[in-house]
Amino acid sequence: MEKCIKIYGIALLAFFFAVSCKQSNLQYIVSKTDTSLILKNKDRDIAVYNYKKICPGDSLPEYYCRGGFIHPLYSPLGEIVTDGFPKGHTHQHALFTAWTKTQFKGETIDFWNQQKKQATVLFKGIDSLYNGIEHCGFISKHEHYSFTHGTILLETWKLKAHAIEDFNVIDIFIEQKNITTDTLFIPNYHYGGIGFRGSKNWNSVDSINYIEKHKIIAANGKSGADANHTRPGWAAMYGGTEKGVAGMAVFCNKNNFMHPQPIRVHHTMPYFSFTPVVDTSFYIAPQAVYKMKYRILTFDNEPDAIVLDSLYTEYNK
Repeated sequence: MEKCIKIYGIALLAFFFAVSCKQSNLQYIVSKTDTSLILKNKDRDIAVYNYKKICPGDSLPEYYCRGGFIHPLYSPLGEIVTDGFPKGHTHQHALFTAWTKTQFKGETIDFWNQQKKQATVLFKGIDSLYNGIEHCGFISKHEHYSFTHGTILLETWKLKAHAIEDFNVIDIFIEQKNITTDTLFIPNYHYGGIGFRGSKNWNSVDSINYIEKHKIIAANGKSGADANHTRPGWAAMYGGTEKGVAGMAVFCNKNNFMHPQPIRVHHTMPYFSFTPVVDTSFYIAPQAVYKMKYRILTFDNEPDAIVLDSLYTEYNK
């Protein structure tokens, strides 16, 4: 009996030692602060998810305050390739979701342009988060909120952070459920859905931080404003930072509505949006769920379109 107890005790110690070693060897970690989740590859930051409502400062109106968005996104070498409350367009928030033109109960509602004071997007809660050897991530919820009608869409983000050679990678799966008893109509419009705002170093309105105009390339060979309202499958935005060239690329998943979705590319501002409603309109009926999925990659140096084509093909197998 005593021998059995000793063997059991040794086995138990070995188990806890193995678990401890496994935990200490975790490659990808989510660190939670009072305001955000920081997603890391060991000691290297990948992205920050701001769940607590943040205000832009500079005595700007409170309606610009926002939670439930990603900023910063970091390149593998640590350069920030997004902007959270950019000069001139404070309502854009790095990696964020919002429909621009909607109709609900006969009224037009804009969730994107907060300055219209019609609607916004609010953080609701974090369902879970996890660390891992190959990736880390979280599940969170947002409310697409009308100041007249209350919450119309309950949005769920399922986000996974990992890396491949030369890239940090964010995979995001989004579900928007109409929790009302009325249909939300999303008419044809030239932008809206999911948006990506580039670095303050590329914003010519930001006289303090501006370095150079950004560049945009797309899978169909288009570049800059010529890519606007085309349907390329992927697009990349990049430019000079304090330490060199860095940027981000976004892949549209093959199962998305209207894939490959059109993109909105502004002729001067460093942002673009994958937006299916450029070519069509649709609606989200009561209790129905709209789904979208994207892969975001950040990189250093100028991007290679051939490499991005290959990675995009692999992603959409």
